[in-house]
Amino acid sequence: MKPGIFIPGLIILFLAVAAPGCKESGSGSIENGEESSGNLLLNPSFESNGVPSLEHWSVQDTFLVRFSADVPPGGGSFSVSIEANWGPPGFVRTALPVPAGVHRYRLSWWGKKSGQIYGGAYLGIQKSDTLILFLPKTSYTSDSTWAEYASLDTITTEAGDKLVVTFSGGVSQWLTGTTYFDLCSLEILYP
Repeated sequence: MKPGIFIPGLIILFLAVAAPGCKESGSGSIENGEESSGNLLLNPSFESNGVPSLEHWSVQDTFLVRFSADVPPGGGSFSVSIEANWGPPGFVRTALPVPAGVHRYRLSWWGKKSGQIYGGAYLGIQKSDTLILFLPKTSYTSDSTWAEYASLDTITTEAGDKLVVTFSGGVSQWLTGTTYFDLCSLEILYP
């Protein structure tokens, strides 16, 4: 190795290891021997500069989606709460451009529920004609205290596809429930 390359390489290695909050800041992390792309979500905690925000998220029904000061450990000042509904469920959704090909994705979030009905997280693929094809795997938020949830999926996408992340409050005609979401993350895992 040339001496001129060694020192800058050592500095970069030191900064990569010593940087605090790597996972939340968008840098990759390592889990079970897999390295990640870092968080692809642009507003993972539903807030901006200490105030609640749905920037980068679309909302199905603003009556069913609210902000809460109830947050998980390590969360910011707010989480998003989504009530169960009969008819179209309330949800927040974001669509992200992703690389074409077969990739392994990890969707994670902190969540909790109150009431009898609980919501969940869904992944889908949005084609260039705006059709969203929901993947069959759904993960539910079932604890009444804050807990971390994660779902792994191997997904094949084509050029121009977007990956759609949806957090929903669930569906019920007679029972009630509210599901809380915070510290959300979508990562591509690499072996």
